[in-house]
Amino acid sequence: TIQNPADCKSPMAVGSSLSYGDDIRSNEKGIEFLADYSSRGPTSDGRIKPDVVAPGHFIVAPNAEPNTEGECDGSKSPSIRRSIDVGSGVRYVSGTSMASPVVTGGAAILRQYFEEGYCNSERCCGSKGCGESFIPSGSLMKAVLMNGAQPLTGGIQRVPDGNVVNDQPLKEYDGNQGMGRINLVNSVPLEGENNIQLITVNDKFIKDGDKDEYKIKIDTSNGCNEELRVTLAWYDPPGAVGCLKCLVNDIDLMIEEIGGGSEVFYPNGLSQQDTSNTVERIRMQASDAQEFRVIVHSRNFAFNRQQYSLAITGCLAEADELKPDLTEAMKSSPNCSREELFTFKINTAETAHQLRWHFIGSTVNNGIETIASGPGPEFGYEYEANETYYHSYCLTKDSKYRFQLKNSAGGGLGSGKYSLSYGGVTIFDSDSSEDFEDVKNHRFQ
Repeated sequence: TIQNPADCKSPMAVGSSLSYGDDIRSNEKGIEFLADYSSRGPTSDGRIKPDVVAPGHFIVAPNAEPNTEGECDGSKSPSIRRSIDVGSGVRYVSGTSMASPVVTGGAAILRQYFEEGYCNSERCCGSKGCGESFIPSGSLMKAVLMNGAQPLTGGIQRVPDGNVVNDQPLKEYDGNQGMGRINLVNSVPLEGENNIQLITVNDKFIKDGDKDEYKIKIDTSNGCNEELRVTLAWYDPPGAVGCLKCLVNDIDLMIEEIGGGSEVFYPNGLSQQDTSNTVERIRMQASDAQEFRVIVHSRNFAFNRQQYSLAITGCLAEADELKPDLTEAMKSSPNCSREELFTFKINTAETAHQLRWHFIGSTVNNGIETIASGPGPEFGYEYEANETYYHSYCLTKDSKYRFQLKNSAGGGLGSGKYSLSYGGVTIFDSDSSEDFEDVKNHRFQ
């Protein structure tokens, strides 16, 4: 029953659960139950909708009487259970049109959380001003909100008669509730409220065929007993009108256990990659000292690059930082012939965090195209000192390319080294005496 625009890929579609406490009738079962009037998915191409749910049944709302002073005040709190509706300026309203503002309010608080410095770099520290302010992307907001959503444990209840629809049980990731009811306490660290840690990636670019890998370790020494949750979200380009499969740029999320049984976990309740949805979540139990590799793999892009955001919550070791495991992931070459393979290898020095590079090529119509850039906060990671990194890309023969390496602090690589090779031939190979003022350019065909 879900309709446009709720069935679109980028917006969050919100279903309505019942309320709780004084805001339900005596025959209504409460917040773990879905209201029967809430629209259902999936979409025509099989995507999960609604995305989340929120209380939308008997929500206290203003009557909007601008000429009356104090119209929302009363001597008692409103109560649908006790038939108390005090204050001429308020009333009870029900529907998904009330559930959506609940999510909107939660999103506003979440944005304020990031802007008021509750996070430091990619890790959130949980108190105001403990970190640095930043503007979260829309995809990061979706990832964090949907990451913390908890599945409803009840069923579908008809209102107002109170009968439960027994032949329609609720399941996580189904067309009734999606990922469940939003819960900000499950979504972000809050000092004195929870023990979870949150690390994020905010709108990172990934190129078609590339794979970003992130290592995390579980630490329950502070009494944390939260499950591990990972959610990937991106804004996919528009699909064709009338599309039967509307996903354009497919990104896959997986979690792989390091050591032990090396088990692989897939998103959205599946036993394989999800090839339909633009939000993918994995929830799982994890034990102390377990290590995992979070894998973000781009496949079958219609366009060269795509931005994505990632949210990870759980009992995460303090040493963990959410950045690609470059020393492992970048050693594997793309799937192309030796003659088409370009490789950039760098041995960093003590000034590694200042290094930036940009790789562009010519297009068939004499334009230019960015092939890759890095590193830096906008790409989700920075180089560490005294390490070796590899970046490999498949290029088109006879096209023109320019590779630019820059040290924003000046002074080149210091004692570091780097080399460029294409088609099995070394284009450039520095030594420890190699130095430059600010920028080094390499052009080749």
